[in-house]
Amino acid sequence: MNFSDIVLGGVFEKKMKGMPPAALFRAIRAFLETISPGIVFDIAADRPKVLSPLGACQTMSVDLPGDEPTDFNNIVENNALLGTFASAGKRRKMLSKPKTAKGYKIDTDHVYTIECYDDTMDLATFHQVL
Repeated sequence: MNFSDIVLGGVFEKKMKGMPPAALFRAIRAFLETISPGIVFDIAADRPKVLSPLGACQTMSVDLPGDEPTDFNNIVENNALLGTFASAGKRRKMLSKPKTAKGYKIDTDHVYTIECYDDTMDLATFHQVL
C-alpha cells in the first residue's frame, strides 16, 4: 500500500442543497485542484464527496512503535522516516500529487499520527464558512 491509496474526507448520502452556480463551482474546484492536485471535490454529485490524499494532511508524524506522540494537542511534524522533506508544506505539496504519492510506501511497522482539519467548517452548525 502506498500514500496514493489512502484518502481522508467525507462522502455524504444526500445531495447537497444550496449549491453555487455552475461557473462558481468550477472555479472553486479548479482552485482546490491547483493547491491539492489529488483532491476529489465533487459536491454536486448525488453522493457528494470531498476527499484529500493522506499526505496532504496538515501535520504528520511517522514514528517507530513506542516513539509516537502522546500529546495530541501538539503534534509536531516528524517525517524523517518517510524521506527528506524540508518542511510540512513541502511534504503536503509532494504527497498531494497522486503520481508522487504512489512512490511512497506505507510501512506497517511505523506509527502514523496525523492532524487534519478544515478551518472553513463550523462544526457547531455544520455549515461551510467560505
